[in-house]
Amino acid sequence: MAAEPDFNWKTFYHLRNVIYLDRKYGENILVRYLRPMRTLIILTYQCLKYKPSGFRYLLKAFWEGYTLKRGKTVKPGEF
Repeated sequence: MAAEPDFNWKTFYHLRNVIYLDRKYGENILVRYLRPMRTLIILTYQCLKYKPSGFRYLLKAFWEGYTLKRGKTVKPGEF
């Protein structure tokens, strides 16, 4: 049996940075726009299934990555 994924501050920054890199350095439209959306859909399902309380942080991470925002925005242990 697989362990349940945990959405925490490390996952928040990982997601934000992956989306940021896709948006900023993606070589074509599929990487810049569609891959972040695919990532959001997959992680939304996992987040709602295993840790619904982290959903707002998932959306925040996605938005910050998609709008190319950087810097410390969530404190470790905040959720």
